[in-house]
Amino acid sequence: MIIREAEFVTSSTKLVQCPPPDLPEFAFIGRSNVGKSSLINMLVQRKQMATVDDEFVDRSLSFIEDSVRARQPFFLWHNPTR
Repeated sequence: MIIREAEFVTSSTKLVQCPPPDLPEFAFIGRSNVGKSSLINMLVQRKQMATVDDEFVDRSLSFIEDSVRARQPFFLWHNPTR
């Protein structure tokens, strides 16, 4: 898979604030400091997501909309847990 373009869409703390469910979604969920943000940074080939050493991070959902070679957009979402 080649990600051609990535852009930040929104952060939200409520489900109603999330983007509409009209695109496929891939979730990255895990314990603190296991590399979720680093993995997303590697996939989009730039430092899009902030990485932190502090385990107490914002719990908001961060959405990144991506385009791949097939030009079928999808969402990657990241749930920073503590």
